[in-house]
Amino acid sequence: MDRVCDEILQLIFYELNDPTPLTLASRRFFTFSQDPYVRAHYFLARYGPVEAFYFAFARGRLVTERVLDILVASGAHMSRYLVQIAMHHYFYTHSHFIKSTWVRKVPLRVFTYFLALAENCYGDIPRGKNDDDGTLFVNFLKESRFPTDLRSITWETIREILEKYKFMPLCNKDPIMSRLPLALAVEPRLLPYAVANGFYMDSKYRDFVFRKMFEKPLPSAIVDPNEIAHNVRELCKLDPSMFVTRTVAAEVCMEAKINESGYRALKLLDRSGHLRFELSTLVCDLIKTFRKTRSITNPNVLENLRYLYSDTPLSDPSARLVMITATFLSNTLNHASQTSPIQSLEVLGVTPITRSDICEVFMSPFVERHINVMPVARRMVVKADQSKGLSEEEVQELLFDVAVRCLEVGCKGKFLDKILHEYPAVMNVVESAILDRYWIKVEDLPSWDENPEAASSFTAKLSHDYMKYGIEDPFSKLSHDVLGTTSGKNHAHDNKQGSIMQGTSSVVAGGEHDLGSITQESLSTMIRQDEAAPSRSRRRIDYPWGTFSDSAGKLHYPPNCHDVACWIKKRCGSKSAAAAVCMIHAVINSNELVLSQYLCLDERFCNWKAAVPLTLNHFHMLARLGRAPASKLFMAIESGAEFYHDEHEYLSAEEQPLRVQTNVKASGYRTCSASTSTPRGRKRPRRSAVKAVRSYAVPDSEDEDTSYDPMAKDSLTRNNMGKDHGLTVSQISVNNMGTWVEQLSGLLRSEQKKHAAKKKQLEKDFGTDGCMQLPKTEFIKSMSIQLRHLRKIHNDLHNKVFPNIVDEEMCSDDDYDDEYQYRAPRSKRRKSTEV
Repeated sequence: MDRVCDEILQLIFYELNDPTPLTLASRRFFTFSQDPYVRAHYFLARYGPVEAFYFAFARGRLVTERVLDILVASGAHMSRYLVQIAMHHYFYTHSHFIKSTWVRKVPLRVFTYFLALAENCYGDIPRGKNDDDGTLFVNFLKESRFPTDLRSITWETIREILEKYKFMPLCNKDPIMSRLPLALAVEPRLLPYAVANGFYMDSKYRDFVFRKMFEKPLPSAIVDPNEIAHNVRELCKLDPSMFVTRTVAAEVCMEAKINESGYRALKLLDRSGHLRFELSTLVCDLIKTFRKTRSITNPNVLENLRYLYSDTPLSDPSARLVMITATFLSNTLNHASQTSPIQSLEVLGVTPITRSDICEVFMSPFVERHINVMPVARRMVVKADQSKGLSEEEVQELLFDVAVRCLEVGCKGKFLDKILHEYPAVMNVVESAILDRYWIKVEDLPSWDENPEAASSFTAKLSHDYMKYGIEDPFSKLSHDVLGTTSGKNHAHDNKQGSIMQGTSSVVAGGEHDLGSITQESLSTMIRQDEAAPSRSRRRIDYPWGTFSDSAGKLHYPPNCHDVACWIKKRCGSKSAAAAVCMIHAVINSNELVLSQYLCLDERFCNWKAAVPLTLNHFHMLARLGRAPASKLFMAIESGAEFYHDEHEYLSAEEQPLRVQTNVKASGYRTCSASTSTPRGRKRPRRSAVKAVRSYAVPDSEDEDTSYDPMAKDSLTRNNMGKDHGLTVSQISVNNMGTWVEQLSGLLRSEQKKHAAKKKQLEKDFGTDGCMQLPKTEFIKSMSIQLRHLRKIHNDLHNKVFPNIVDEEMCSDDDYDDEYQYRAPRSKRRKSTEV
């Protein structure tokens, strides 16, 4: 460091927040730090010309007369406002935002020299309380909404303190820094003078300024839209970075009906070509954001959407569908409305209505009743032969098709229930569709070993957790005149055709991200948010989508909705094939809400009669996908859930489609039992002849010869329920848990062997001998932990329920992971031979 030249050493000083420790390292560094040029340019390089004086006074002991001269000569900004605040703070005459000693550390001789420089620059400086330039600026903002004849401070006065006295906030911590953009919104002609003093207009300032320019006036005030448009044009001419973004324009459109002056000014700017986007395209994109949010059910929002759609010529079919849906929702929510849906549709100009339009309306997650829509379908729907109206058979067929499509929209349970009350035959259609389209076998799933990306991204069609991940776009599939037949014929599983509803909830125009995204916030809401934000951080706030006015309005599902999977279980029964399919999908999607309802986990013990059975097949599917099982599955096992290998063990022959007539054993997995498991790691303890036969007889039973065969656990728990063998519910629960532990242990061993084989093959291919680290799947990691927990619980319950019986199978270490297995140390004692 001693050989470093002065120029490099100076750059090192500039990068340090506090160079004091470096100056104490050597005499050369200390002498170098005493140079006035180095001190002055340290503050200029590190804090910029605008804030150089402020931070120099914060380290007043470093400031000398020579340092002040160099700062002024090098372009450091010294405003009259800075001098006034420095005098007030130095002589304890005024309380400002500065709470530290700040300028009081400057020696009196140096501060007197600073005042002399200020007098030479600005002459006599006002020193009284509330006579400083900052107070004048704040009072100007307070009076900005007053009529012109009632204002005591004109914009010429503010222009003078900006132009002549170089007014500028001291630093970013100064509260006036956040109010300066507001002055530019009130009087755009001040912008050139603020920029000349070092003010920089970033995107946060820009949106704040234009929001205030379009702000809704007071009820007593009269604002000319032409004046607003003129101010916007003048501001855009002064600085090329100043323009109205799509974000601000959408906020103005969100209150177009109540802020007529701001909306009309926006239309004038669009006609004159001073917007960087087309207003009609913006309105169209804004309307499309409401197709999946709960705010479409807000009466005020619906009224504003109708006003925008009627005032703007739009030909986009997506926006048209949103308005049709909004019309039916408006009549559903407003029961006192005197306008019928037919009249409202004709006024909007969205007629004629087709069968596809009615289907898309029904697919909206917020339409929970079909009664108000069906009269329009019976009278106004235009068919292919140009005739109007649907017959009763066509209406029934339409509802059946919609019911099938609603299966993939998890929050449509109430809607399906309403249809079922009027058309009971819809249940047969739904069950047939579930069995034909959505039954999943293990071999249908992508394998983690072969394609990890496909396995990790795979999602089942049914039982989505819409509260956590949202719902499937109800307009993602194009509605056809014939979606299928109502007699249970085969349907195409995937609809390859595109949607007529395009766009996202946050639309960016033409790839120009500077134009901003579209939200559903109103202009007044965002202005209140700007004003309520902390003054010191307001200029750095970045507003995420949907965090202000009504957060519930941004949800993608209606309030108090009913899950489709829970509705299927209620209507079809827990032991039905339809419920079994939904259970498979819920396990794959890890839908905790559906699993809790299906497994009846609200009770201490599993209500086996009301619960949808949990099967080993579910764990096989998760093993193939490499996913960790949901915690609800292990809770059900702990509660004593019955054991089944797969669904066909409890389904009747009539409910089993051709796709399910395959045993899980044929899928490549080996089901394990106690008789086929072999010990690993250490020898199994010797068993006496008494322990060879484990008796599960009830201690109080009169039949002392009653015993329980471990290979007959399944038949005992499912068929006899303990009646023939004298077992209680608690004892059956322990037996069920033991069976689950044995079978899951076998599955885990199988997955661990596959992982070890794959690791060995990779080591062989890459020539690494035991050095390759192959990460385990989430299934193996989770099962290794959960099985230890299940074994402990099972042992505790077993000892409590069967105190006189030792379960040696559960006590053995056969099923533990190899890397966690205990191995006793070898004895080092020498063997002695007897003489």
